[in-house]
Amino acid sequence: MTIVFFSDSYTPYVSGVVRSLELTARELTRRGHRVALVAPGYPGYRSPGVDSTGAYVLRLPSLPVPGQGVFRLPVIPLAPLRLPEGYRPDIVHAHSPFLTGTLALRTARRYGVPLVFTHHTLYHEYVHYALLPAGLTRPLVLRTVGRFCRQATAVIAPTPSIARLVRQLYGPVGNVATIPTGIDLSAFAGLDRSWLRGRFAIPAGAPVVIHVGRLAREKNVHMLMQALRRLLEELPALHAVVAGGGPFLAGMRAATSEPPFAGRLHLTGPLAPSEVPRHLAGADLFLTASTTETQGLVAVEAMAAGLPVVAPEAGGIPDVVRSGQDGLLVTARPEALAEAARGLLEQPHRLRRLAEHALARSREFGVEHTVSRLEQFYQRLTSARACGAGQG
Repeated sequence: MTIVFFSDSYTPYVSGVVRSLELTARELTRRGHRVALVAPGYPGYRSPGVDSTGAYVLRLPSLPVPGQGVFRLPVIPLAPLRLPEGYRPDIVHAHSPFLTGTLALRTARRYGVPLVFTHHTLYHEYVHYALLPAGLTRPLVLRTVGRFCRQATAVIAPTPSIARLVRQLYGPVGNVATIPTGIDLSAFAGLDRSWLRGRFAIPAGAPVVIHVGRLAREKNVHMLMQALRRLLEELPALHAVVAGGGPFLAGMRAATSEPPFAGRLHLTGPLAPSEVPRHLAGADLFLTASTTETQGLVAVEAMAAGLPVVAPEAGGIPDVVRSGQDGLLVTARPEALAEAARGLLEQPHRLRRLAEHALARSREFGVEHTVSRLEQFYQRLTSARACGAGQG
């Protein structure tokens, strides 16, 4: 098959969506499919051409967004998109309902092929980035995403919870499938579990809790810091590592000079995806306060590194982390998160048991398995379209 992806972000921007695109494109091309990817251009990134995933990448003109680092907004052409010879699509797959989503819809209609949309993000929880008040932008975002879901041939949700939410938020959406985002399990083999302690001079035997993710409002960073403060106050030997970049990083750096964070809260700054596994491998427990995850891809990565997960019982994480087996899910309160994490850290035998279960659970999310499900879904859609055309 030939599959054309459309996304509002791609490398060098770092996000869960971008990582999903890279891994999925690489696995699809490894299986012999042709993949083209339409995404924003970035300074220094040439286009068009085949990148390291094997996908043919077509970069659109783009504009910088003040205060958002390398993130850029694609400029959508008015003229029909011209795909290169050999990339006439069998499937058009949108990874955003907004700018490139409109181009994906036009392209699918032009070629008469199915349009698939993956609902990666709870978009209405990100309206604080807009220039208009949330009271205006939230209903507009919900209407826009809902209309796009109804125009798509099929919608993919990464977890059953998000599939239910799609139907609740957007009304009569026809074909909604649940296919999780996969991870590269090979990246977690043979990791050096002493490396993280060496980097931050953490004493041998000291417990380590880690968080990996974008340091922004939608990730509930204030609650994370409140929970870490409680943990560091209650467990004098504990060290905490927070990995990632974002608008709250500067404030967190300022806090590292104050007790109880001084000398025990370690910030990595932005990490390349390839750096995440060895950071996770050096910790004992993964902690997040986010309530807006559609799946919690980094939670799956933490489990693949052998870490139990402590998280709020919200969003898509409960479909991934089985509370009491792979980690603990609690109410979204800093004291509840801290209490759950402390309870595990103070019970090494229980911590090890949950770590073993978390590692086993992560095997279900290997990219080979998830792309097999995606491949079969594509084939069903194209077969149904061919049958419909034949009957017509």
